[in-house]
Amino acid sequence: RRKAGGREALVLATLALPFVLVMAFIHPAQGLFRDWDDFAATGVALSLVAAWLVGETLRDTRRFAWLAVAVTIGVAVPAIQWLAVHTDTVRGLARVRAFVTGPPVRPPAQRGTTWDYLGIRSYRLERFPEAQEAFARAAETSPSPRILHEWALASAMAGDDATARLAYLRLLEKDPANNLGWLGLATASMRLRDVPEAKRAATELARRDPGNADSREILDEIARYEAFQADSAGRARSR
Repeated sequence: RRKAGGREALVLATLALPFVLVMAFIHPAQGLFRDWDDFAATGVALSLVAAWLVGETLRDTRRFAWLAVAVTIGVAVPAIQWLAVHTDTVRGLARVRAFVTGPPVRPPAQRGTTWDYLGIRSYRLERFPEAQEAFARAAETSPSPRILHEWALASAMAGDDATARLAYLRLLEKDPANNLGWLGLATASMRLRDVPEAKRAATELARRDPGNADSREILDEIARYEAFQADSAGRARSR
């Protein structure tokens, strides 16, 4: 109704139009549980237009003042619902798991990134067995060095050193220069009392990184262990 209002509407519509046009071509790869930000810019642009329309309408306080309450409730309720849904960790992660396991069958790349997300969230929540399972599933379709390393770490934290060693071996097959992989392999092997494998990994780490204190510590521990074993064997023979 007002000239100034017309100019404001034109500016806001100009801001919103590009976002509205691209919305038809955006498909979140992992659903709204993770890719909701794909729609954030469009939501903000449309909210500005809606807020302007509401403000202009409420200028006529004699006829439309009652709308202020309805608009406030209409904005507050979905915002509170959104916050409640996205802060419920148990139900939220169950929803993500249902997305990746239930029909329809997701493409391999999508399964990999979704299991990766579940692994990261579970690890941060210190749910290590769940993180181990999720990273293992992610490694089925997306066995990147990072995912393999996180699978190994989650397995170790879950107390499954055998699986941790397997994950480290797969990591080193892909990335032989990964020093953390050699350290992890040495550590997991020591906990499994596989001294030859631990020695091999620690020696390789020391060769690649001569100043690495962890490799020296593991090799020193192996030397003490071997000396103890040799001494025990000698005493047994002397009897």
